[in-house]
Amino acid sequence: MRLRTFLTPLCFSLLGVACNVASVPAQAAPTPTSASASTPTSASGRLAADPAGNELTMGALHVLSNDAGNVFFSGTSLRGALGMTALGADGQTLAEMVAALHLDADPSGNVTHAQTEALLWKRAAGSAELAIANRLWIEDRFTIDSTFAQRAADGYGASAARLDFQEHAEPARLTINDWVKVATHDKIPELLPPRSVDSSTRLVLTNAVYFKGTWTDGFSKSATFDAPFHAASGDVRVPTMHRTGAMSVGENDSATLVELPYKDSGLSMLVVLPKNGGLHALESTLTANELGRWVSGMQKEEIGLAMPKFTFSWGRSVKADLEQMGIHRLFTGAAELTKMAAPGVRDERLYVSDVVHKSFVLVDETGTEAAAATGVTVAKSSAIAFHRQVNLDVPFLFFVRDRATGNVLFAGRLANPKA
Repeated sequence: MRLRTFLTPLCFSLLGVACNVASVPAQAAPTPTSASASTPTSASGRLAADPAGNELTMGALHVLSNDAGNVFFSGTSLRGALGMTALGADGQTLAEMVAALHLDADPSGNVTHAQTEALLWKRAAGSAELAIANRLWIEDRFTIDSTFAQRAADGYGASAARLDFQEHAEPARLTINDWVKVATHDKIPELLPPRSVDSSTRLVLTNAVYFKGTWTDGFSKSATFDAPFHAASGDVRVPTMHRTGAMSVGENDSATLVELPYKDSGLSMLVVLPKNGGLHALESTLTANELGRWVSGMQKEEIGLAMPKFTFSWGRSVKADLEQMGIHRLFTGAAELTKMAAPGVRDERLYVSDVVHKSFVLVDETGTEAAAATGVTVAKSSAIAFHRQVNLDVPFLFFVRDRATGNVLFAGRLANPKA
């Protein structure tokens, strides 16, 4: 099989779901811990995969296919932060999150899944460096629901820290960003932008992922030289790595696949090279099941591989993207985040004001370094919650009446407000 000389640097993510690791203090790196839940296994005795995280990743990829330029994100990080958020949701808000994020409708089930996925990630990492950390940041005066906090700790390893968002919002924001910076080895120095938290903030949920792996078979630096890369905007010359050898390769009508494993690890990078320039069509339609079928047909083959070195950062608010994926109510005054606040303060209506996701990736002759972080800001809503919209945009009747007796004092019909 002949491969095109230069592989498109299609962004990859550590496909999967949130890992349960110990929450870390603001100045300590995250340390993985083992999960206590029983772990599903296949008939061969190997750990069984849970496709839910891949479904979320592919759904996000479809939405982000409209973004211009490079894109890099972690479905694991998104599902971790939003999965914790779902533990505090109910009603239609929870239903939308369950559908879009491929979660279990039962909060206890999500805790068990998160614990199991922690063990899956820990075993897959092997000697590669992989750490996933979660934390809850609670406003000093806000009383969190104890069941919600315990489930976040049990499933996601998310301990809680208190901050003064009402009177010291900016120092609180910097504290959260410092934690993320440490957890991602300085790769994401600022997750939450200025003014992203204020006196209305009641809770911030954060997830941080850091990965560093060395290729099983690396590229010789002496074989790296500038070569053309055919970008949509025109050809550019970039440092390009070269090597030959036996690699796992697959091919179909839509794409060519090459897998590059990491040393002493169950993790690998899967490169998917679209055919005939069909990158947009591929990323906007590819499903987790289809990718799984493609991977299952890959075989070892002696090939020559040319791959550009690259490094970049990506990130922004993904609120609009999540709305495209079907999560709407969470971001409105009608959000049913009724399981976050303690019973005595549940009259305070909560909603998610924003979800921010940022990432970093570096690919060179040695291997890959990547990081991602997600922040979910939960605020007090100033809006009155409603369950349906009533538009008085056609002629209607109206009455002035005594509420106690029902006696009508005036009655009318509005046929034309401009008459």
